[in-house]
Amino acid sequence: QQQQQQQQQQQQQQQQQQQQQQQQQQQQQQQQQQQQQQQQQQQQQQQQQQQQQQQQQQQQIKQELMVPPMPQQQQQIKQDLMAPPTPSQQQQIKQELMVP
Repeated sequence: QQQQQQQQQQQQQQQQQQQQQQQQQQQQQQQQQQQQQQQQQQQQQQQQQQQQQQQQQQQQIKQELMVPPMPQQQQQIKQDLMAPPTPSQQQQIKQELMVP
């Protein structure tokens, strides 16, 4: 009878070891889940970077559309359109028209 009891005890110990192994496997699965969460966080960061780039592009477009012409450019246009003929040109025209 004593021998039989010892065998039973050994079997129980083996079962306990199996349970421990199962627990270790569960822990490994949890670690994998944590890694997946980290990957998701990285994806979110990438999305934020893309949004920032889009905002910068929009600002550049707005600046290009809304920039007023430089005062020098306005002055040049006014001079070209509104410049009166020079006195030498007027004299030449008068001479050609009034030549007897």
